Amino acid sequence: MSETDDGNFMKQVVSVEYDTKPSPQQVAYAKDLARHRIVGQRCPECALTYVPGSGYCPICAVAIGADGHVELEARGTVTTFTVVNPVQYKGQQEKSPYVVAAILLDGAGVALGHQRLGEVEPDDVRIGMRVEVEWAEAGAANPIAHWGPNGEPDVPADQVQEHVL
Repeated sequence: MSETDDGNFMKQVVSVEYDTKPSPQQVAYAKDLARHRIVGQRCPECALTYVPGSGYCPICAVAIGADGHVELEARGTVTTFTVVNPVQYKGQQEKSPYVVAAILLDGAGVALGHQRLGEVEPDDVRIGMRVEVEWAEAGAANPIAHWGPNGEPDVPADQVQEHVL
């Protein structure tokens, strides 16, 4: 029996294990990333390209087959971002603020969320900033090390506003 604080609550250690299995589309996307390729799926009806693909278009409710696979350039535009200020705790590796952004890849119809930006100070990141991928070294857990500015002129914010996550 566990010790109680005030008769109404009990201290208890609990753990939960999750066993999730990736979909075939997620497996294919990961394999392509490992080969430094970004492959999406283009809807045969509305022509929106989703990265990563899920095998169907959520707008048109149609399946996207193998003929809908399309390779995209590894560059795009920041549509929204947040500056993360790491809370220090035992084992925390991050010490300095960093940026996580949604990036609309060139040729894609929806933004790719939760992408780490590098090579730029958080105060210098802006909506419309043009970025490209910096691939990680072979064998890294995540093939994308980060996204960094590519020197191209910014895209006006009003041109990406419908892609804000």
